[in-house]
Amino acid sequence: MQDIIDAYQEAGFARERAASQQALEAAQQELDCLFPEALLALYTDHNGMPASKEWLPMRLMSLEEVTDFHQVVLEYGWDLWGLRVFWTDDNSNYAGLYITGPLAGKVCWIDHGEIDPTPVYASVRSFLCVLSWRPFRRK
Repeated sequence: MQDIIDAYQEAGFARERAASQQALEAAQQELDCLFPEALLALYTDHNGMPASKEWLPMRLMSLEEVTDFHQVVLEYGWDLWGLRVFWTDDNSNYAGLYITGPLAGKVCWIDHGEIDPTPVYASVRSFLCVLSWRPFRRK
């Protein structure tokens, strides 16, 4: 994940300051889950990205946004499937990550027009590679 984080920095994407350990622990408790390593790496680098017109089609939400949106996750019962939502396009479309269960680690689109939480990406890494339209090589 560090290569993706480095590429975001090199591209000059606006990013918020890193999430504190206390904020990460509080979010995990609020969402009733443990974050996978890839997600922890993102949040220990930056606590989300501000809404902007940059070329990324989705942005990582801050932990506060994620915990606020979690009410929607609970209302739809997605939490029972192990799904949590971490990315948005700021137009009522989201990307969710399966944290637990047989789909753990997979990412899905949640389109406001047609809600279908079928996994589309095998991992956070593959999702971020598609978002940025560049292949990142593992170091």
